[in-house]
Amino acid sequence: MASFLTQAWNRLRGQPQGVSRAAPHHVAATAPVADASAAPATQGHGVSPAGLGARRPIIAASGGVVGFEFRVHQDVRQRLARAPNPGAQAAYATAVLASARLTAVDQRLGLARLPAHWLQAKMAAQVGPGVMVALESPTPTQADSSEWLPAIVALREAGARVGWAADLVLALQPDFVLLHQGSQDMDAVLAPIAHWPGDLLNLPKVLTDVGHLEDLELALSSGIAYVCGALVQRTPATPSDVLPLPPQARRIATLLQMIINGASTQALVEHIKGDVGLSFRLLKRLKAAELSHLQDCDSVEQAVQLLGRNELYRWLSMLLLGASSKRRTSLALQEVALWRARLLELLAIQQQQPAPGQLFALGLASMLGPLLGISRQEVVATLNLNAQGRQALLDNSGPWAPYLQVVQSLESHAADAASPFAQPAEGQPSVSETSEQAWQWASANMAQAQKN
Repeated sequence: MASFLTQAWNRLRGQPQGVSRAAPHHVAATAPVADASAAPATQGHGVSPAGLGARRPIIAASGGVVGFEFRVHQDVRQRLARAPNPGAQAAYATAVLASARLTAVDQRLGLARLPAHWLQAKMAAQVGPGVMVALESPTPTQADSSEWLPAIVALREAGARVGWAADLVLALQPDFVLLHQGSQDMDAVLAPIAHWPGDLLNLPKVLTDVGHLEDLELALSSGIAYVCGALVQRTPATPSDVLPLPPQARRIATLLQMIINGASTQALVEHIKGDVGLSFRLLKRLKAAELSHLQDCDSVEQAVQLLGRNELYRWLSMLLLGASSKRRTSLALQEVALWRARLLELLAIQQQQPAPGQLFALGLASMLGPLLGISRQEVVATLNLNAQGRQALLDNSGPWAPYLQVVQSLESHAADAASPFAQPAEGQPSVSETSEQAWQWASANMAQAQKN
């Protein structure tokens, strides 16, 4: 499957969508510019544009992921600020807009964040309904809007919504208002809204670069329509304020660990049959359309054997995530947890780790604290993580720490050149491409879970 960014870059280059390097078999799952030399450099192993930051989930008031944010990597932005290059700016902007449009095609919002002075009217060909273009305010030396106001008009005529910050005064009215948190306290970000003029106050508000989960949930509860930022707790739960782990969640976690440890099929069957509700849900799972060939199965024994350990593990993972606390962002946390788990598993396969399923468990574990309202120590105990998993989750150390650090770098758009995944081996996908595969898998599994 071509990665999301590969598709966007292929379209930018005028190539058919299906033309790309095929993914390795072990991970398969689920406008010309003025200066051609200034175009985003392509990786040696594929055609994805370098310099685009990894997409980040957009969360709505419903608490679920409703789209993704795309932007040019900060390192590229800084380089082009020091040495402006109109050809490079146009190429990067076009790639970001194309990525956002592909997300909109999948019935999710695509938010493209771009410097306002990078816009050109011809870029409207890259957008359509479902695309939101967030314009970042120019510096005083770039404040002449006569060149990029026509681009805003063209983008809107193509179906996109265009917004900018409240302090950027233009001859046009924005479709939404853009806010940033960054290093500010969330109260300082939200307080000025009450003093906005009525024509802005009634517009949708989009808040980006939120630093912590608690701030993200505060923003959603304060009337912000869409929020994008880090889904990490400011202060992880401690044993004094954790919630008791539901018995169902503990039973599922035990089953997950039994699968990882190679327990016999009979032992798994007996454990499942000890829970009537779990047995019923397993048999119901077999009625799903994609498992129609298994619908003659009418016993737990048959279900476990026919599903196989990999499918059983993923199904149980979804159940465990579904046992989450009733916090506002639980749906988004579930999808991010699946993305992390699948990403770590794919990276482990690429690194030829002997038990990639244990890295899948580590990815789940990294989100179970906020999802279930338990401490990291209880997460370790619940999933019975091995020594490498404990070191990575509790101390950010040991041989598996780089896997979690990759997740952090993708979520923060902070590339780590020293990461063992920074330079993939010949024929291997980049981290960004692997991340796209993981997001596609997570999205599909969330959609399936909501149907059931």
